[in-house]
Amino acid sequence: MKHAVRKLSVLVAVLLALALAAPALAQGGDPLCTGLSDADCQLLQGAQAAMAGVSSFSTPSWSIDLNISDGTQQFSFNARGSGAFQFSPDASQLLLHLIVDEASLVTPNGSQAGAAEVILTQDMGYVYFNGEWYGGEITEEDLGGLGDVSSLSGLMGEGTAGLSGAGIDLTGVVTTTRGADEQVGGQATAVFTTDINLAQLLVAVLSSPLLGEALGAAGDDLGMGEMTPEDIQMMGMFLSPMLGQSKLTIGQWIGLSDNMLYKIALDVVIDLNLSAFDPETPPITGNISFSSEIGAINQPVSVSFPASYRPIEELQAQLEGLNALMDF
Repeated sequence: MKHAVRKLSVLVAVLLALALAAPALAQGGDPLCTGLSDADCQLLQGAQAAMAGVSSFSTPSWSIDLNISDGTQQFSFNARGSGAFQFSPDASQLLLHLIVDEASLVTPNGSQAGAAEVILTQDMGYVYFNGEWYGGEITEEDLGGLGDVSSLSGLMGEGTAGLSGAGIDLTGVVTTTRGADEQVGGQATAVFTTDINLAQLLVAVLSSPLLGEALGAAGDDLGMGEMTPEDIQMMGMFLSPMLGQSKLTIGQWIGLSDNMLYKIALDVVIDLNLSAFDPETPPITGNISFSSEIGAINQPVSVSFPASYRPIEELQAQLEGLNALMDF
């Protein structure tokens, strides 16, 4: 838990980056447009093109809510704040400014709450916590792969075309609807909601002939014996019931005048039943929700770096309470 605050900042940044990739999930002629009119599907296509060149944006407000229970123990994490994100296409430059107005963690061992401010660059990290700044060099482990922004560009470009190319049939797995238009950040936006059934998605992925061949060969390399595509499909049929009613919902608020994405919401319903592996394992239920407004698109991000700071390692003493809470 040494880098807990920085880990939170990376998590938020990854989710914000996914906001840029979300419009790529709605390409024309794709099952993800199921339920939409041609005009609405074209609106989502326009958002994909409009957001492809985004290299910076701010979030006037973001929030994360995570709640998980096995029926006897409860784990929850909640945080909210604001921030800004900027990166170069070649991933050589990165700037994240995250303000955590409030955050709380509740586990079977107790609870803790607090606030923080985080500044990350491609090689340095600064954290303001309990009235003091801490700083130090950033490693690839700290960034958690966030520095590889080029991979996000790839996701933007490929979207669900990559799924289709792999022979994954999403028919019946995904449904998108358009709701009533809303005002976000002074902009009139079209509201789209995409529901993805995770159990059906697992079956669709494992039913892909190309992935079946790849996974079968990987099984042989792991000493499990080579598996045929049919074996992989049977595995999907066995595993999918464990996901129960688990579902991923993506909400997008797209500007009617400029096709820009002005708000993103991700919600995961967790419904796991692992009793097939261990009959004594209780069902695990919960949800993970993230939402963020998006503004100041492609505007320079200005940050005041601390003139002095304590070594980031000294932050560990401030976070000992979190270590105790997470030990269960």
